[in-house]
Amino acid sequence: MNVVWRKEWIHPFESPWSILEKFAFANVLSHKELVSVIGRRVGPNMTPSFTRSMRNLITLQGVDSDALSRFLNYNLHAHNNEYFDSLIRSVRTNCNYEQYWLKNNLHWCVECMEVGHHSLCHQFLLIDYCPYHNKQLINLCHNCKQPIPYLLGEGLSDAFTCKCGHPLLDLSTKWSRWSQRFKIQNKSLTKWIINNTKNADQTRGLHWRIINDLSKRRVNFDFEQLLLPSEVEKQIRYEYYMGEESIQSFDFNNTWIYKQIYDITRDVFKSIDKYLRRTYIHKHKSCIKRLNCLLKEPGEPFPEICPYAYAYVFWKQSLLKYPPFYEKFCGARKMNAVYDFTISTPLYEDVIRDLYDQTIIHSDYFRNYSFNAFRWMLAKSIGMMYLDWFYSWYDSAKHGAKGVYLPNIPENLIVAFGFSTKNKKIHFRKIRISEHKLEKDLICPFNTKSKRKVSPSACEHTPLALTMLNRSNNTEQFKYVNDYIRRLSMTQ
Repeated sequence: MNVVWRKEWIHPFESPWSILEKFAFANVLSHKELVSVIGRRVGPNMTPSFTRSMRNLITLQGVDSDALSRFLNYNLHAHNNEYFDSLIRSVRTNCNYEQYWLKNNLHWCVECMEVGHHSLCHQFLLIDYCPYHNKQLINLCHNCKQPIPYLLGEGLSDAFTCKCGHPLLDLSTKWSRWSQRFKIQNKSLTKWIINNTKNADQTRGLHWRIINDLSKRRVNFDFEQLLLPSEVEKQIRYEYYMGEESIQSFDFNNTWIYKQIYDITRDVFKSIDKYLRRTYIHKHKSCIKRLNCLLKEPGEPFPEICPYAYAYVFWKQSLLKYPPFYEKFCGARKMNAVYDFTISTPLYEDVIRDLYDQTIIHSDYFRNYSFNAFRWMLAKSIGMMYLDWFYSWYDSAKHGAKGVYLPNIPENLIVAFGFSTKNKKIHFRKIRISEHKLEKDLICPFNTKSKRKVSPSACEHTPLALTMLNRSNNTEQFKYVNDYIRRLSMTQ
């Protein structure tokens, strides 16, 4: 079969998606015809399968490498593996598949797509802006507003054409601009790629464990934050050295580790809680009681909410996942059983479980090391997350308390650990998505001792007390209190 193709149409970091779309367009092939030409045959008389698994562009398992190499005069499988590895080498673990680091739906840069180019960088989970043009990536067809799956031919009617018929680029120019090359302008990404080269881990590279769900990010990721520590960060609080004392055989699958994890998260929670009580809210204990118990004078409206109490009460309610005002929160959640994975603060249970899975169960790095290193990692990360979560509520306290509503608080902190096999060190990173704008002095409406004092005649109006109020046939007051609780129980 004679084909139309030029080797200069393939560029560094280009994805198999755009390479195969260009091949299909240049040779006037439908996607089914493309699969019949380059698809892998299981048997001599078998036709290539068009199933989703066989059109996977991450593994390319459905593509016949030899057949495609003859047509392209280029090994696409080796190309894909090399450049993909350059992006994820430092974050790849044994417990997550490569698919985790690539987005399920196609993300593209409009300027790149105009010349028929789509990069693996565009699909990388940590990238939201084109590294060549610094333009925000899009993931929906301009015409039908539907996503296009990152699969060969999926969601497309023809090459570079959405199933709704809308072309993703100007097809009238054909291949006249396909040879145009781009240079990565994102300096932090360039450093990241250099750090991921084959010899990086032998020299200065680190192997990272990121324990947060990165798909929930809302802004672009700064790769420089995961490179080697700066001079400022070369302090004991950012590094853990696993010396000779650490080399002890230990079974991390032993169930008593669950009890250790629970104790660490409980002790860190108590420490952070005590710190907040001694600093931010040491003058606002009565304000906390007033809000937590929903105290007010009979027949009177609810008093203003103290922003300090607002930040503390909803930080604790959300962290411990207590139903709003249905029970008075005290301490951390109790452990169910020694064989259950339980942490004291349910909000971060999945995060800590992921840290345990990635670092302990599925990591060769921790084999034959003591529990002290993991203890340090867990305490360091969970303490930072607890405190950062309070700062997020503190940022929102001024407007939330005044407007009597709960804002939607996004995750703002990414925690990562870098493992260096060369010097047996663990490097800690706290990566804030945005800096907190903490006001030094929020204004408490109860600014004197006499005002802070709770009146003996003030009554509780929690949901349990509200049930009793409903039985008293005071319909108007019941409706007012019920609406107030609802406003403080729903995020906006």
